[in-house]
Amino acid sequence: MHLAELSGKTIIIFGYGKEGAATYEGLRRKLPDARIIVTDEKRLEGVPAFHQIEDALMVVNGETVVIKAPGIPWHRAVVEEMLERGAHV
Repeated sequence: MHLAELSGKTIIIFGYGKEGAATYEGLRRKLPDARIIVTDEKRLEGVPAFHQIEDALMVVNGETVVIKAPGIPWHRAVVEEMLERGAHV
């Protein structure tokens, strides 16, 4: 998927380690008006756009793009639920 294809979509960054933080910063620079949600399995204080996983799942649909950290397994229930709801993971 190209950056231009992200226009108008909700972007969820799932996993906020080094890769997630770098992804957030890069997307915020390239797509300043994009709706970007950051979620992680642990509560993160002071992280911009952070939402608990349960809250982030509420907005997942066919127009959602999820950028999953490499350390999060595909078979994790929350990833499977995102896919079932039509997200592009």
